[in-house]
Amino acid sequence: MRVKSLRVTPPFLKALKDFNIFQARTGMNKKPAPYVNRWKVGDVLRFAESASVEEFSTLARGDVLWSSGAFTSSASAMPLVTRGGSYVCIAENVRGMGFRHPIKCVGLSSAHFNFGRENVNAYLRGYEAEHDVALVKDEVPTPQPNREPIVIGNDVWIGSDMQLAGGITIGDGAVIASRSLVLKDVAPYSVVADTPAVHKKYRFAPGLYEALQEIRWWEYELGDFYGLGFDFSDPASFVDKFQRYQSQLKSFTPRIFQPDQYIHSLKTQGK
Repeated sequence: MRVKSLRVTPPFLKALKDFNIFQARTGMNKKPAPYVNRWKVGDVLRFAESASVEEFSTLARGDVLWSSGAFTSSASAMPLVTRGGSYVCIAENVRGMGFRHPIKCVGLSSAHFNFGRENVNAYLRGYEAEHDVALVKDEVPTPQPNREPIVIGNDVWIGSDMQLAGGITIGDGAVIASRSLVLKDVAPYSVVADTPAVHKKYRFAPGLYEALQEIRWWEYELGDFYGLGFDFSDPASFVDKFQRYQSQLKSFTPRIFQPDQYIHSLKTQGK
């Protein structure tokens, strides 16, 4: 993965506002609120090279511009490699899993896989000086699957105080309960909970959640649904009405904000 950074400038902040990309949430306050610049001129933000942010999204925590879809709102600082769909709701203190130690090797500590770590380096330099020798040593390999992308579908709700393993996919319509540890893929419209997270139930009966997956309502203009009187509180009637009125619904194509276009001070790193 290639990581880039940019320094926040006035044109960058103006572009965020023009794209309706919000830096703070209003919570349950239903009254219109003024636009808030959480990031200040001079702040440094990071993003994956492929990152893009769709309009009408909210990134309310952290210094990372991760790929999020329209109408997504996150109260957590998500990992760089996160790719989220539309209408995703992410509560507070959601995070990716940290560095993975080599559990299948003899030793677990940095003494075996990171010779530059301060305490390990001090020992090795002292040993080589005392014994007048240059040690030949190989670092234990430490593959990091947790650095693989976290892919989040559309219409997903992720509860607070939980961890997501790298490389997993969370299907459309899924719900993840608070304080869960998600180590594997989550099926569409599945409700999962616990540590590690396990399937508890589906949000709807099989025929209904399959129909919701098929119509992919999140790809259409939200205003059209309200204009035609769709009832989001009744999934069965929603699907029925969608099938009858689909020809009157327009596809929604959000504008996409590309952080790359606003790089002022660029740093890269790779693996």
